[in-house]
Amino acid sequence: KNFQDQVVIQGDVMVHGQVTGQDLVKLMVDPRLSSDQTIYGDVVFLADVVFQQEVVIHGTVNGISLDMVTQDQQTCYNTVYHQTRKLQEQAQQQCQDISTLLVSARDAMEVIHHFVLAQSFPIYAARSFQSFHIDGTTWLAAANLRDDNGFCTTSPLYTWDVTTSQFVQTDSKLTNGASTWHHFSITEGDHHRHFLVMANQALQSCSEGLSPDVSQLFEYNPNFKNFTLHQNLTTYGAKDFVSFCLGTDTYLAVANSDDIRGGGMSTIFVWENQQFQLHWSIPTAGAQAVDTFEHNGTQFLVYANSKLLDDLQTQVFVYDAQQMEFRAIQTIPTSSAADVAHFVLAGLPHLVVADMYEVGLDGINNYNMHIKVYRWSQRRSEFVWTQTMHFEAASDVAVFYRKNDIYLAAVSLNTAVMVYRHEGVSGFLPVVTIPAHGARSVQPLSINGHLFLAIAQDPLDTTGQNSSIFKAVMTGASLESVGDLCETSWLNGAVGLD
Repeated sequence: KNFQDQVVIQGDVMVHGQVTGQDLVKLMVDPRLSSDQTIYGDVVFLADVVFQQEVVIHGTVNGISLDMVTQDQQTCYNTVYHQTRKLQEQAQQQCQDISTLLVSARDAMEVIHHFVLAQSFPIYAARSFQSFHIDGTTWLAAANLRDDNGFCTTSPLYTWDVTTSQFVQTDSKLTNGASTWHHFSITEGDHHRHFLVMANQALQSCSEGLSPDVSQLFEYNPNFKNFTLHQNLTTYGAKDFVSFCLGTDTYLAVANSDDIRGGGMSTIFVWENQQFQLHWSIPTAGAQAVDTFEHNGTQFLVYANSKLLDDLQTQVFVYDAQQMEFRAIQTIPTSSAADVAHFVLAGLPHLVVADMYEVGLDGINNYNMHIKVYRWSQRRSEFVWTQTMHFEAASDVAVFYRKNDIYLAAVSLNTAVMVYRHEGVSGFLPVVTIPAHGARSVQPLSINGHLFLAIAQDPLDTTGQNSSIFKAVMTGASLESVGDLCETSWLNGAVGLD
């Protein structure tokens, strides 16, 4: 029967058949809807409800709009994701800042405590060492002045053996009164050609064919990993070499100590047509050393002279681009200068000049001398004195950098090497003394972060003294690490959608 109006039933109703196409008895046994069904009106569930297919609800559930819940959830995810990402970026930056502070603190605290002997070299009369790197290999070249038979002898070349942590001899070169080696490179396109030049100071010929007026230029062969003679250079009692560039041209400057044969001149060579050609002559007086550096686009050249001539002591030259030559700008008073070296502090070049002795009124040499430090004055356009260190018989100086510190190693002829650290307005202050019988020169070098000093030794009173390499023992370099703090895990990009 069909009811056209509202029907109110008061009491139980027994239904045989279907209501709106549904078997009520079956719904009581299995209330699942097995096909697409549309429910009109309010529905109250008195037990758990399981949806096994997609349900589209137009309206609210318990008065809550599910569409708004979904939007609020997405907004929350996005907010948490972006805020967490920002916090992680800030934490990562703070960890990087902490790491930088740790490195700075460790470097500031690290100082040289003492040196220990690392290796000895059986060199008859070592005058100097030169350290350099080629293709990841550390080299150490020794200049051997003479042997029992004279100045014509071999000067050994060593390379660092990483398995034994020792230098091993890999080559040697015939030299004639070897004074010093100098390593440099010339770039041609993507290729770097490595050279070693030997300053020979002997004044007589070798039976093996080396004349007294020849220094030797060797080139590195990367295939055989050795050096072969490239060219002989005319020099006169050569004591030192430096290299530098002007524009794209490479130059070699030599310090000639023989004023008679050399006419009181030191020379500068230029690289042309695969050879070094004589280019300039510089007036010197028994030149013992030469140094070069660039400052504000100007190339400086400094010669340390051993003879006491008023206008030819330690000379400072600068390159004049308009005149295309070096011109003298200053003479620094020295007494039998043995060496000169430069360093940079606060953006300004400084010079360290070592005096070996002075001749007294009685004709006896006085070796109680000094080492002086000069700073470049922009206003005066010259070097001005800043410090004097009283020193006995300075024969060599070398400036080196260790982390945040500037160090000076100075050789007292035949006795010891003194190491100084620069301490602000106080200048260089002593740190440690290395006794070294027969000390002549010092070469700082760094291998795998470790500091070494190679000391060439040739005593005045004995022969056959080994030369030595000393390793620095540092102190104050240990700090706790906070590495785990900075190991952050970034949020997965799938979490939180843009």
